Amino acid sequence: MQDMDIPLIAVDEAHCISQWGHDFRPSYLQISGLADRLPRKPIVLALTATATPKVREDICASLKINPENTVITGFERSNLSFSVVKGQDRQAYLRDFIKKNEKEAGIIYAATRKIVDQLYEWLQKEGFNAARYHAGMNDEDRNREQDRFLQDEATVMVATSAFGMGIDKSNIRYVFHFQMPKNMESYYQEAGRAGRDGLDSECIVLYSSQDVQVQRFLIDQSADRERIAPELEKLQQMVGYCHTEECLQSYILHYFGETETVKCGRCGNCTDARETEDVTKDAQMVLSCIIRMGQKYGKAMTANVLTGSRNKKVLEFRLDKLPTYGLMKDRNAKQVNDLIEFLISQELIGVEHGTYPTIYVPEKGRMSCLARFRFSGKKLLRSSRFPMMIRYLKSFVSCGGMLPLRKMCRRL
Repeated sequence: MQDMDIPLIAVDEAHCISQWGHDFRPSYLQISGLADRLPRKPIVLALTATATPKVREDICASLKINPENTVITGFERSNLSFSVVKGQDRQAYLRDFIKKNEKEAGIIYAATRKIVDQLYEWLQKEGFNAARYHAGMNDEDRNREQDRFLQDEATVMVATSAFGMGIDKSNIRYVFHFQMPKNMESYYQEAGRAGRDGLDSECIVLYSSQDVQVQRFLIDQSADRERIAPELEKLQQMVGYCHTEECLQSYILHYFGETETVKCGRCGNCTDARETEDVTKDAQMVLSCIIRMGQKYGKAMTANVLTGSRNKKVLEFRLDKLPTYGLMKDRNAKQVNDLIEFLISQELIGVEHGTYPTIYVPEKGRMSCLARFRFSGKKLLRSSRFPMMIRYLKSFVSCGGMLPLRKMCRRL
């Protein structure tokens, strides 16, 4: 190559250069050295569709690109509608959707090869013309299944994240994630395979809380131990996406660094017309409980304390003696955990990642007036007592969360 006149080096999927990227590949780090060894210093062009501000900074530093030469065309895909489905039978929902769209091409992503195989066999039994793709198949089988889908011989492709790179099929009308993906970059890249012809298409996550544990397990199996903490942070952002009540398109754009966004008006959250309800007190109970527990326990333990569980650990640590113990005993642990996840998505609760992740109340959580948010279709509404709520919340914060919560809630 040193004898060749190479004026330009183009690096596709440039996010692979960054250790903060969702698909870091150490071999990409050698590209810069290659450019330096060429007799004529070439122009270096880096291309990616899924780079956060941190990743863009990393790409520029690694490839010695002046950050001022960065061109961002925007991440919004105006023909895609995003939604998150929770609390439903995933297979039943999937079956009904595909039946209504049986003439349309779609992709169903799953986290593991086992689930891909199970879904493929189930879809075949249901009478759908499905194909499958994952790294556990031999090259011949993968290529055959891929060709069946690309040539419209199969309308549904069930696959792991191994499928899609370099695939150019413009008429994909929907992309399902049967299990929550591990980070926002992977999700947006995979969801973005829908609607490349510019026609309206749907991107749907079928969320279950068990998905978080599956992804944590996969991350924990990583050979690079230094990447575990950053990957867990990315996972939490994905969990936040599944629990936020703000516009889903805006959530994605904010993640990739776009600050000035407007509601898309077409995602599952923007079109949610369910009844609203004030949940201020529930949120305050959760925040108070976290502080009283010393901000050193995880979501599950916090939910156990709030629901009055007689869990062995709760009793062993004498958490049943706290004044917040059993404050939400009319709820089950899953409902409380969902509320905690929602508060995390609003940055009112923080997560300290480690071997055993713990939750804490950051400054925004302490000082937030908790106005205008919605949980499970229930929106917190402003009222004539709003200034009073702020005053008592400030009292609650100023004394380290020690204001008697029942008294405060009665006054509110």
